[in-house]
Amino acid sequence: MKPILVAGVYRPPDTNMATDSKLEDILSQGYFEGKEFYALGDLNINIHDPSAMNHQLVQGLHAMSMTQLVNVTTRPASNTCLDHIWCTTEDNIVRISVPQIGLSDHFPVCFIRKFNGGLCREKSHLTIKYRCFKMFDSAKFIKDLENVPWQKLAAIDTDPDAALDTFERLFNDVINDHAPMKEKRVKLWRQPPWMKPEILSKMKKRDRLLKEAINVSGKVNRNTEEW
Repeated sequence: MKPILVAGVYRPPDTNMATDSKLEDILSQGYFEGKEFYALGDLNINIHDPSAMNHQLVQGLHAMSMTQLVNVTTRPASNTCLDHIWCTTEDNIVRISVPQIGLSDHFPVCFIRKFNGGLCREKSHLTIKYRCFKMFDSAKFIKDLENVPWQKLAAIDTDPDAALDTFERLFNDVINDHAPMKEKRVKLWRQPPWMKPEILSKMKKRDRLLKEAINVSGKVNRNTEEW
């Protein structure tokens, strides 16, 4: 897989032309790395407004052959699209998502990129980490979130990095109790499109019946109706 460069961008609403020029220079440095390049975040430029195409920064990004992918409202209070995803390789994007989550007055912007998850090499092991939701209870999860001492964040009003670290620690403490991280050995990063849930269910039933047959008879009778 070729290297990917991702830049998180925040541009304040009162940014002047000189600062826009500096921001454009920084982003151009990423572009000239020659890698697959993504720049995303709150640019505070309403892309729904036709005049945005004349904005200095927007024109600079277009000059870098970058494409803006978000076309829905990201700040509901003003019905504007202020949060962008700019990329150099649009063909590699599978989906753009703007989940309606109230973490702030802006919705987050997300994208899913293609990934060619092939088979593991011979005699190698591929291990993935995932969250187990087998015993997840959404009501208990929400209740525990309500009991988190979020007031600790209010006490950190001068250091946004420390506030973010505190938020992540408080949130992860709860999510780890309800959906713990686990590891699993797999042959593929992702299942092929034809591997539907009903096929997986029948495969699990087959394996269960095989174990039961072995436990009962001590041998496998492949001619039985159950098998």
